[in-house]
Amino acid sequence: QYLDKGILRASCFFQKGEKSQNPVCHNHRRCDCYLGYSNFIGNPSASFFGEKRVFRIPQKRKWQAIFLDFDGVLTENGSLRKGLPKLLEMLSAACHLYLATARSFSSVRRALGQSYAFFSGGVFFDGAYILDRQSGLTVCQPILPPEKEEMERQLAGRRRTEQYFQGELLRIGLPTSLARQIEPHSLRQREYGARTYFQAAKGSKASGIERIMSKWGWAKEEVLVMTDNPQDSELLHRFPYTAVPLHQPELAEQAYYTLNAEHLPLITEPVQKGFR
Repeated sequence: QYLDKGILRASCFFQKGEKSQNPVCHNHRRCDCYLGYSNFIGNPSASFFGEKRVFRIPQKRKWQAIFLDFDGVLTENGSLRKGLPKLLEMLSAACHLYLATARSFSSVRRALGQSYAFFSGGVFFDGAYILDRQSGLTVCQPILPPEKEEMERQLAGRRRTEQYFQGELLRIGLPTSLARQIEPHSLRQREYGARTYFQAAKGSKASGIERIMSKWGWAKEEVLVMTDNPQDSELLHRFPYTAVPLHQPELAEQAYYTLNAEHLPLITEPVQKGFR
């Protein structure tokens, strides 16, 4: 496909003599030699291999922290990914490890079991609750009484669920068909199939991640954020280093990396943990 676009640098491994000056290879319909393929301008594998892609050796970065979505990143077909405890152990030894998920804190902790110990905390309820055990950071972004009263007015007599954490109302859940009928409001709205949740506007995954980064003094270039949620475009555009799993090819153009969680050690170089 790249041959037709004329973006092959001279010279191709297979081209000889004067042909090597031609930027487009005419000898083959496609390039399947990794030595020649490494010369493509705009090579989609460049973000993974960097300057070492000709040898197929991934380039490694010193992430201060990695933020991982739960469903679709740490799970596969509804179950925890195979070998997940060992993977989390490796990553947590190299850098700080956090969750960034729409799930509740208790739900994720229960699902991970003993493997939760590898995480320093995370951003839960889509950013309505932020936790960093090591720095002592704990933040709730509750739905305020005026906002709740407005929702109650619109939902009078209709069924809804309310999610509380530490005594604070963090989210209101509605059937999506009903949520789409709600009048304009100030709450953040997140749709997950047949269920839609409303939460405080200032609570988001991106703001939660930035809150943890600020506590430690990390720059955006020092963290990696991985998600499989199409609604997380804000994350994919707000942070320079992002990753999406292989099963979400439609998000690949928005992310820096396209890989699965088990590939993360290949691009992670250990750092010395601690405050600056």
